[in-house]
Amino acid sequence: MLDEIRLWNVARSPEEIRAALNTPLTGKEPGLVAYWDFDDAAKDKSGHGNDGVLGPNVQTLADTTTAPKPPGDGTK
Repeated sequence: MLDEIRLWNVARSPEEIRAALNTPLTGKEPGLVAYWDFDDAAKDKSGHGNDGVLGPNVQTLADTTTAPKPPGDGTK
């Protein structure tokens, strides 16, 4: 399971990675190419438009309250 993905176009030191490990990003950090926190499906929060598509069996926090369930999941 992944909670978020951060993609950078710069080398980051272990200290930089540790310092920001549990800190949410704004999406405007220098060198940040893409940032998916999966709270809003697979929208890229970096502003670079690297949005993704989640498969039918993937649920995000937002999906659990707003999206209809896929067919065949046992609901009627």
